[in-house]
Amino acid sequence: MTKRIREDVQLGRDVVIHDFVNLYGCTIGDETRIGPFVEIQEGVTIGARCKIQSHTFICSGTVVEDEVFIGHGVMFTNDRFPRATNDLGELAGPDDWICEPMRVARGATIGSGAILLPGVTVGERALVGAGAVVTKDVPRGAVVIGHPARVRIANVLPRETHTAPAPLLATLGGPLRDDDRIPLVDLRAQHDEIAERVRGGFARVLETSDFILGDEVSAFEARFAELCEVGHCVGVGSGTDALEFSLRALGVCPGDEVILPCNSFVASAAAVVHAGAIPVFVDVDPGTYLLDVNQVSDRIHPRTRAIVPVHLYGQLAPMEPLMAVASEHGIPIVEDGAQSQGARWLGRPAGSFGDVAATSFYPGKNLGAYGDAGAVVTNDENIADRVRALRNHGSRVKYEHPELGFNSRLDTLQAVVLNAKLEHLAQWNEWRRARAAVYGELLRHLDGVVLPAVAPGNEHVWHLYVIRVPRRDEVLGHLHEYGIGAAIHYPTPIHLQGAFRDLGYSMGDFPVAERAAREILSLPMYPHITRVQQERVVEALEQALR
Repeated sequence: MTKRIREDVQLGRDVVIHDFVNLYGCTIGDETRIGPFVEIQEGVTIGARCKIQSHTFICSGTVVEDEVFIGHGVMFTNDRFPRATNDLGELAGPDDWICEPMRVARGATIGSGAILLPGVTVGERALVGAGAVVTKDVPRGAVVIGHPARVRIANVLPRETHTAPAPLLATLGGPLRDDDRIPLVDLRAQHDEIAERVRGGFARVLETSDFILGDEVSAFEARFAELCEVGHCVGVGSGTDALEFSLRALGVCPGDEVILPCNSFVASAAAVVHAGAIPVFVDVDPGTYLLDVNQVSDRIHPRTRAIVPVHLYGQLAPMEPLMAVASEHGIPIVEDGAQSQGARWLGRPAGSFGDVAATSFYPGKNLGAYGDAGAVVTNDENIADRVRALRNHGSRVKYEHPELGFNSRLDTLQAVVLNAKLEHLAQWNEWRRARAAVYGELLRHLDGVVLPAVAPGNEHVWHLYVIRVPRRDEVLGHLHEYGIGAAIHYPTPIHLQGAFRDLGYSMGDFPVAERAAREILSLPMYPHITRVQQERVVEALEQALR
């Protein structure tokens, strides 16, 4: 056998593969050419019209965009500290490796014999000289040579430039280019991994006109229910609708009260109001910013009909003590899992604790669509049935409407995207954990920075990496000047938002959330951020704090 191509390899059209090639678990784009003695590992995405020469090794976690040339004997590496054995003296396996993602942007050239170290990005149309050892990101259009690779020509392509503060210019070696900016979230890198799958899925939907509640929707619902370890998943138009429908399916009525934390996105409380109920807020834990269970009992009244814990920033709210309180009072729990796809507590997934859970697939989420989308998950068949009717004008049978509902169905095209991304979610979440560990290492020495806390038992998926800093607004402004896409989640607690003024809350009611809102700062966090980028984020933060 001169070729080893595993069944899970996705090949585009007109791909040419020479003999003595090993391919497994990867995606190869249209019209790409792969020379002999090439190995491409699981999870790699190769774009269209690429040319990969003989004896090249491309490791897991690598994305190669369209029209890239890779010369003979190029070596990609993805583990910064590889070991033959683990701490127990056993042969190391996949669970012992920390895979750092790498990206080669469109039109780049990698010369023969080059070695790329973990976590680097080679910019669009950049050129890496033969034999170079690439230890840090290569800017767009740059030519790098040597060991370690250094910029020989800064940019062979014309590009608009921007002014950056002097300390960062010293690091970058020149004016700040658009490609030097570090976004809060990089959705393009995710798309590069699934582009072929999405294009094929869109083509199938267009060919069959299967636009409303199509096969892709039912397939995704089944797979996401399996991820959450529940019996039912119902796709809807947004995370806000998912939360509102969950409350309605539990029988929440006008005048009822729903308890939830004041530190969340406004949609958590808006869904309560849309369902006709009254939000009743509680403060949050000062370490995790999650709902403070100790305050819940004091907020329970005869009209309390539900408790909504928010799994914020990527980790679960304290479900075990909360479920004990809810059980004592006979109150159902609706999990707000918009930021926790794939998160677990002691091995049990988010969405499997409450009576019902709602999630959002807004594009920036760990599992994001290409527009608004959401879902309700539950083990209760009656709740699932009610939500299916609510999303479809109150109808279970076509043209029969025993109650008024809504037009809020998960779009089939969005389901194509979600199905493609779901295959990568576990790996992307693992990369987020690795990136969070890097931030922890780099930030530990900075005075005045409070690192995020992980509650015991939580398997955090780091939807956001939220620190606390003094002079937060001033620091944020400096970071933006440095080209760092930092943000605030969230600058105003919900109880102080104008939309909820009629509830009668005021400044001082929830001091923990109010103080956090003045100090919290979200740093760039996404699966494909590189260590070099993170080092730049931390350097810029250190400059801003001086």
